[in-house]
Amino acid sequence: MCALSGCSRLQEAALTVDEKLLRAHPLPAEVTVGQQRLQTLVAADKPARDELDRQWQERVALRTMTCTQGLSISRWASVDEVRGLPIDKACLREQDQGLQELVAYRTLGRLLQAPPLRPRVPLGKPALLNAQGQVGLSWAVTAAQAGVAVAGTWGQGKAVAVDLAAGQVLSDLPRQVGGADEVTVSPNGRVIGVSASSQPSALIAAEQGDVFWQPADETRVRAWLPDVGAVLLSRGKGPQLVVVDLTTGKSQPLFEGPKGSSSVATVAVLDGPPSRLAVALDGTVQLYALQRQGQKLEIRLVKTLVLNNSRGPVLSPLVPLRGGRLLAFASPSGLAWLDLESGDNGVWVAQPLRFGVLAKLSERALLVVAPDLRGSGPRHFSFDVEDQTLAPATLPAEAALQSSTDGRLVLRSYGKVWIGDAVALDAPQSLQSALAPYEDWRLEQQVARAVRGLQTDEIQPAPAAVTVPAPAAWPAAAAARAAPLLPRLPAGTQVHTIGVYEGERSASVGQPVRAVRVVLRPSPRPMVLVLSSYEAVSWQVTNLGAQVEAVLVSSYNPSTVSGLAGVSVQQIGRVYAYEATSPDYKRLRDLVERYTGTAEHGSFQGRYSGASFSVGGR
Repeated sequence: MCALSGCSRLQEAALTVDEKLLRAHPLPAEVTVGQQRLQTLVAADKPARDELDRQWQERVALRTMTCTQGLSISRWASVDEVRGLPIDKACLREQDQGLQELVAYRTLGRLLQAPPLRPRVPLGKPALLNAQGQVGLSWAVTAAQAGVAVAGTWGQGKAVAVDLAAGQVLSDLPRQVGGADEVTVSPNGRVIGVSASSQPSALIAAEQGDVFWQPADETRVRAWLPDVGAVLLSRGKGPQLVVVDLTTGKSQPLFEGPKGSSSVATVAVLDGPPSRLAVALDGTVQLYALQRQGQKLEIRLVKTLVLNNSRGPVLSPLVPLRGGRLLAFASPSGLAWLDLESGDNGVWVAQPLRFGVLAKLSERALLVVAPDLRGSGPRHFSFDVEDQTLAPATLPAEAALQSSTDGRLVLRSYGKVWIGDAVALDAPQSLQSALAPYEDWRLEQQVARAVRGLQTDEIQPAPAAVTVPAPAAWPAAAAARAAPLLPRLPAGTQVHTIGVYEGERSASVGQPVRAVRVVLRPSPRPMVLVLSSYEAVSWQVTNLGAQVEAVLVSSYNPSTVSGLAGVSVQQIGRVYAYEATSPDYKRLRDLVERYTGTAEHGSFQGRYSGASFSVGGR
């Protein structure tokens, strides 16, 4: 026998250098927990288990080799002696993050390869979602190939995973899901990706409601690629996209975009094999093919197509039709199309219809939204891309349609959400017949705006150097108020205001009109967008699914708005404000309320010099 300390010394001598470093500087708890979860997932699959062990040992050896460069660790060195060496802690953190990524990607790969969490079954006409008595659900995202949805409560951070056929809650989800800007669900319904500007992104196992990865950077899931065991991610701001091989944990760039660009590329997954991706940015669409050869994932750029006839850029999700041979999308000119085989493109239907929200009904039909017509509320039509006809659709009057590409229909209102996959249609009409009332209405609106512009234009001097604080509370508006100048807004409409003195300065010296980018995220309530500035601004709006009733522009110098096809844009005056505590904001708000009446003011964002803003969210 040996003394206790001697036995311990002998035991430590038997350890490898990798094991000694792991004991001296243990892995973070989240890495260890993730490794244990992954080992459970692969426990019954010996080849997968062996491959995981090989990859793990390889990464642990890399950790040791990288972080102990220039240091000598002998076979007889104790754990305490290794702990006392000047090992770079930043190096250990970087390597531990690499191990966590490996575990997260392998976990994601296993979950994506699993069968649907619940089978996808026909749902029929959209019906109110009432998951085991959950009250106030006001948004939802569905899985493309499973009977699963993620639903949440607007403004309260509550969210649940739901079995659509049974109407049962599968799991309660972390609050960060309810507060996220973007929520996406894997095709089989087993993984939820969330991202937000105010909190870390996360990947969540839907069945348990557990977070299994929370990356340190701004990582967002842009597309799930289970057919080739991969996932498409964006990292940070801008259009850059990377494909991660979930069998090896290695990534390779797919799409870079213009250097320095902060635009966001639009992505669509097309039917395979091989798996295909369409990536749209700034008036072009790149088509990629992805194919797996054993352990190697091959990515090939097939072609680059220019949207010369449909007048890009793309302003909505890309909706694949005709088995992935055709893409439908909203462009500044209206409802547009791109033939991926020939490269031909064009516009099916021009304004005045609002096509920022598109929902796929079948391989040849889209559900689209027409604007409010003389106070009767938005109307929905099924557009047949083969026959070029519009068929009126019957849907809940107070509901806002959400963009979708998987054949599910999601409609939302404040405190309500409907989900289905069929819709009652009236007899189809030719485009000319169906759009005639809207063309007359559009002309009437143009005349009315011209008259109002002569009546309401207000002059405001340049800002003083010092802003005078406003009182703690402003007096209520006068009770006797004229009828709102906008047509009747839908119930629950919110007003969202953005104000700047000028657009952010760029490297272009003497640039007379600076661009300010505005991203409108899906929201359960309709909105009126107010854009205010002193200097001339080119407001560049990207609508990711918000129901925009109108845009009101108030600027001292002439400004322009682009990106909202079919939405009424009105110049209402020359008042501007970029501080919510200033008297200028009070004047701007009073001016806006002439148009919106008692509609709720949902948000105000202001900066002296602005470059980009985000409005809405779930």
